[in-house]
Amino acid sequence: MSYTIYHKSQALMGYLIALFMLGVPSLFRLSHLAIEGIVLYSAAGACLVNSFVTRNEAGFIKLLPIKLHQLLYVLIGLFLAISPWLLGFSHRIFIPHLVLGLGSIVHGLKGRFEFESKKIKEWRY
Repeated sequence: MSYTIYHKSQALMGYLIALFMLGVPSLFRLSHLAIEGIVLYSAAGACLVNSFVTRNEAGFIKLLPIKLHQLLYVLIGLFLAISPWLLGFSHRIFIPHLVLGLGSIVHGLKGRFEFESKKIKEWRY
């Protein structure tokens, strides 16, 4: 099974994931000083920096290759998904962290599929 994933949409998705992570603490009325909010803000900051310095159409500094960008998204997502149990706040809230963590993992892994578009194949990292 092969998927067509366009670089621009994937690059913009990284920024959207980070912005959503920034909005979740307010949406769920989490304290900005509690560990639940701090974890989400930290993950959002890491995602923004990761997207900002990646070598793609939406990257501004273009330092990181795409494969490292994807690996970092998987690692950020893994930490975010297990953070409620790792840091001991799962009894208060865990669904947003788990869902956003799994979404970040999927975002990092989906770029591993082959690109079908000729235009995308010509793009070199």
